[in-house]
Amino acid sequence: MLVTKLRLIGIGSLVVPTLLGAASIAVADEVTVKLVVADRTTNNNIDAAIYSFQTCATYTDSCIAIDMFSAKNPPLVMKCLKGVKLFGRVSVSGYYAQSTSEICSSNADPILLLATRQRDPAWLLATGRELLASGRAAEAVVFLAESNAQKPSPETSEQTLLAAAKALGVKSDDALVFDPQQNRKVASPKLYQVIKEFQRQNNILTDGVLGPDTMKVLAKASSPNVIQGYVLRASTVVGCDQEKNLRSLALNQPTTVTFTNHTEGVRRLYWLNHNGERVLYATLQPGMVFQAQTYITHSWVVADASDKCQAIYMPTSDASDIALNR
Repeated sequence: MLVTKLRLIGIGSLVVPTLLGAASIAVADEVTVKLVVADRTTNNNIDAAIYSFQTCATYTDSCIAIDMFSAKNPPLVMKCLKGVKLFGRVSVSGYYAQSTSEICSSNADPILLLATRQRDPAWLLATGRELLASGRAAEAVVFLAESNAQKPSPETSEQTLLAAAKALGVKSDDALVFDPQQNRKVASPKLYQVIKEFQRQNNILTDGVLGPDTMKVLAKASSPNVIQGYVLRASTVVGCDQEKNLRSLALNQPTTVTFTNHTEGVRRLYWLNHNGERVLYATLQPGMVFQAQTYITHSWVVADASDKCQAIYMPTSDASDIALNR
């Protein structure tokens, strides 16, 4: 697909406060919510301190917790500013320190923050399969390979190779062959040669093995960084049913977000202003790219040509690339 990059300097929500004036920025309402922090694989409750994105984009030593969740006394009943994202700082060893984040809203259901165990093979496998199904084969390789490293199985090994084949342009029918000595499927000679050629072109040790250096180039980031990004990934995507609860808030933590339209239809990008109203910033034809200078507490609605919401994205403190696949 031909990709056209539309890079607009000074776009996005950075320009809006200047046009509206500081006095017109609405203040979010404080609401009472119920909140739970749970293991994303087992659903067991996990002790955690609760933080707000209004004051901390990610945890640092200077962050001040707004409340504490106790696994023994769920759910936590607390107050928060409507439309602000909340996250947990997990105090249990063996977990990634930061949970996913969710929007503070007045819905009756408890807000669920997900904590991820480090090197959790079940989550790694499920995420790898999800990425592969959504066409993100290079990232899927990382998750499937790590899952197989933690809990080896012929099935996961095969899925890792199939993901690598897809990422490298090898048809699945040509990717595997049965090895009677190992009594399982392994990389075919064709896939083996394609991996070696990829390694040669990228100045990596040419051994035909999906090692850390090969996966780093394939996924465009080291395996730990790819996985760490997905530990928090739920925090960037918000369901369309939350649009009524969202509005842009603080202006003190700028960031950059880049949207790429991988669908076959038109996608419209709306910034939700300080009153929660849509403001159109870009109409992306298939293959087009839009980069916005924005803030971490600002929300972006992706809609189709009929203006039906497809997803809502909230930027993180790090510059992020969002592939629009629906």
